[in-house]
Amino acid sequence: PDWESKWLPAITKEIDGLEARGVWKRVPRCKVPRGTVVLPSHLVFDVKYDAAGKYLKHKGRLVCDGSRSRHGMHYFESSSQVMHSASAKMMASISTGEWGRAVEEARKKRGAQNVDVSEFDYLKVHTIDVSQAYTIVPRDPADPQVYMELPKGIDQDNQSRDEYVALMQRMLYGEKSAGRAWMQYLDRFLRKRFGAVPI
Repeated sequence: PDWESKWLPAITKEIDGLEARGVWKRVPRCKVPRGTVVLPSHLVFDVKYDAAGKYLKHKGRLVCDGSRSRHGMHYFESSSQVMHSASAKMMASISTGEWGRAVEEARKKRGAQNVDVSEFDYLKVHTIDVSQAYTIVPRDPADPQVYMELPKGIDQDNQSRDEYVALMQRMLYGEKSAGRAWMQYLDRFLRKRFGAVPI
């Protein structure tokens, strides 16, 4: 019963977003170089809830089946930097400690009633969610060309998925090198835009 009203719009939104972003270019299957493995694609479904457990939305995500990737054919490097859990805990601890200390000092100086804690929001740790993050990253021309099967149900303009495949122009979830490419892109962006440096 939820298919027409909830899942289909979620899938359509995902596919339309990927195509609008130019994640792939359709090419005839006969143009795929001989010996190249065309990677399968899958749709992954989830129901999203907020922190209080209230329903938010149905979500469909298209992923590339990177488990069938071959080193040298689909990627060269796959390792990616990740934050160690101890580092995340340390940042949260410092932020919480500094925020609490600043509020207490202000209350001592001005009195408990005269302190608006929102003025210390700059000490809080904020997180962001980047929609379709990996698809922001353009493919490096030096990386191997990756071909992927088009998902079922997106035949259009008389281009059957049996006759056409996707030549990837941007990274997609599931690709072996996508996490590494995203971290490199984010690192360059934060350094250039905000002058950030690693700690």
